[in-house]
Amino acid sequence: MLGVDLPAAVLGFAGVHMALRAEAATIERAVENGDLLLARRRAALLGRVLACHHHAEDTLLFPALVARQPGVVVSTDALEAQHTALDDALAALRG
Repeated sequence: MLGVDLPAAVLGFAGVHMALRAEAATIERAVENGDLLLARRRAALLGRVLACHHHAEDTLLFPALVARQPGVVVSTDALEAQHTALDDALAALRG
């Protein structure tokens, strides 16, 4: 993969986030095209997936990162704020 030598876990982490962003873009296109039914259905599914994903990051990954490198706290605060904003946006779309 582009000659990058990264641990499999890091590559998996990046792949998951790329897939989640691609799904969010699909929802955005559906809204832009006026297909609100599709957007709501996909947003509901993405919301369920993200709830599990964010729970795992917030309770397992971020604490492990902070324990390993305490200076990472600023980054995890920003990521947690992004999680909240994304969760709120998906909830509004589903409604």
